[in-house]
Amino acid sequence: MESALALFTPELRSRCSAEELWRSSLSESDFSVRIRETTEHEQVTEINVRIAIGGGDSPFGGGHDVDRVMVLEREGGEWRITEPPWPLWWCPPAPGQGR
Repeated sequence: MESALALFTPELRSRCSAEELWRSSLSESDFSVRIRETTEHEQVTEINVRIAIGGGDSPFGGGHDVDRVMVLEREGGEWRITEPPWPLWWCPPAPGQGR
């Protein structure tokens, strides 16, 4: 989990613990993620992903798809995740941001 947390910005790491990340990894066991589109700017990259949960995109049903946009910031020449990625929804919001 520590190596996964290293992909987060320092601000996000201060809000999300390794325990929260581990707990979130147990919440969904049957999913896949596909990158649909990437838009790169100078210091920010937006990645549009489709998450197929429990057989999403299946002709037989039983699952569903969720579209999300992940925002990454360049930090010291490396890209870092700025907001909790799915399914990590229970990290406290940044100060001044409500949920």
